[in-house]
Amino acid sequence: MPCPPGRFKSEPSPYECLTCTPGTYTSEAVSKLICASCEVGRFQANIGQPLCNKCEPGRYQNDSRQTHCLVCDSGRFSKSGFSACQDCGAGFSQPLRGQSECDPCAYGRFKEKSSPNDCQP
Repeated sequence: MPCPPGRFKSEPSPYECLTCTPGTYTSEAVSKLICASCEVGRFQANIGQPLCNKCEPGRYQNDSRQTHCLVCDSGRFSKSGFSACQDCGAGFSQPLRGQSECDPCAYGRFKEKSSPNDCQP
């Protein structure tokens, strides 16, 4: 008999369904011997889950089998949540953490790529 989503069968006890640990999941009622790992850009903090959650924009996860997403630092951003945070380019800045985009420098201010986070006069 298959296990419900979020559970799997173990070889030592093939008749008992065990719960998937955080960072893993099973999406269908199956007779799998292991739970699948959450992929890069996704996470699962709870046990026995049928899916992994996508990291929100401004956050990211570069590793699989994770229980949370990381927050982009100030001066960096992530649009999708799947990729690592990127530096704000020349002419853009972001003073806040966890953002999905950078803001253009105000008229009369500038920022070179290698300079600090804030736009300069």
